[in-house]
Amino acid sequence: MLSLDSVQHLLSNHGPSNLLFLNQKINTRERTEFYKTLARLVFIGDYDNLLQPFMQPIINVLIQLNTSLNNGQRNENQKNALIGVCRDLRGIFSAALGSHTYGLLFNSIYPKHIRPLSIASKVWGDTPEVMNPLLKFFMELVNTKGMRIKFPPSSPNGILLFREISSVVVSYGNSLLNQPKPNDVNQEYSHWYKGNFTFYYYLDFLWGSININISFFSHTRYVIGIECNVTNIKW
Repeated sequence: MLSLDSVQHLLSNHGPSNLLFLNQKINTRERTEFYKTLARLVFIGDYDNLLQPFMQPIINVLIQLNTSLNNGQRNENQKNALIGVCRDLRGIFSAALGSHTYGLLFNSIYPKHIRPLSIASKVWGDTPEVMNPLLKFFMELVNTKGMRIKFPPSSPNGILLFREISSVVVSYGNSLLNQPKPNDVNQEYSHWYKGNFTFYYYLDFLWGSININISFFSHTRYVIGIECNVTNIKW
């Protein structure tokens, strides 16, 4: 398939601006599987050369989000872009089954391009439509399936990634503590329980997936405090 011109074109010209069906809200959930399939095509080929042009449209979206979030903007276009890019990245990272492919993906977005997603947890922490796919992407990012996360002993990446993800936990934990439970029973799951469940799954992945020096855990006291406080939320 990779020898087809149409496939080669698709791998470097994907995204909502070129594939209009991605703009339809009804297709939002399918974006994860779509990008998982595209990433698998990349990984069965010469991925050392194919990955950079494949990731460029995603990186362009992250650059735009970084600009708008740092400017303090919060609008519908930004919201839709965040939801889409989180679902796309989740699909791409779920296709990385080995340490080499995971490492290439990780280096393509970290540390420069992951920052807007951390900022988004502060700006959109009260919006379940954004936070649920954002947390699920970070869960996939720290998923150690197949022992794919193997940072060298001298690498600070484990600590830096833990710090980045901890900030998301704290931001979302604070937003949960400040949010009242919805009165509308039709919104209880989507706006309350789903986010809480995702939060605890996220913590489980966070504590169990990244190997870091035990001395670093002094940095995590506030995260543990957030977890304890969220536990006391009235369900």
